[in-house]
Amino acid sequence: MDQGKIHEWDADPGEGSIKSDRGGPVLYFTVDDLMIDPGEIHQGDTVSFRVEGPGKAAMVNKA
Repeated sequence: MDQGKIHEWDADPGEGSIKSDRGGPVLYFTVDDLMIDPGEIHQGDTVSFRVEGPGKAAMVNKA
């Protein structure tokens, strides 16, 4: 699993992005990719995640 910080999170459409600690492009995720309640995610939180494809994060969880 990789780690990074929530770059943006918009709970209304359930979409956000993560900036990986390894650098590279911002990775996008949706509420369906969260392993926790969407109310627990805030901009700046440190999270763990799996890269699922180009520009896509999955299995997003608080680190």
